[in-house]
Amino acid sequence: MYNSLLKPANHFVINLVWLLNDFFQNLNRTIQIIARAFPFFMGAVKMNYHLTNYPPGGNFWRTEE
Repeated sequence: MYNSLLKPANHFVINLVWLLNDFFQNLNRTIQIIARAFPFFMGAVKMNYHLTNYPPGGNFWRTEE
C-alpha cells in the first residue's frame, strides 16, 4: 500500500523534473544564441550610426573639391 501509493508520485516528480530540465536547457540555448549573435547586431547598429550621422552638407565617401 505504502509503496504502491508512492510509485505514481515518484513518476510524476520524475516527469516534472524532466520537463523543467527541458525548459532550462532550451532557455540556456536561447541565451547562448542571443549572446553569440549580439556583437554582430552591435556592429550593424554602429554601421547604421556612422552611415546616417555624417555631418550635414557633406558626403563622407567623396572628397571636397
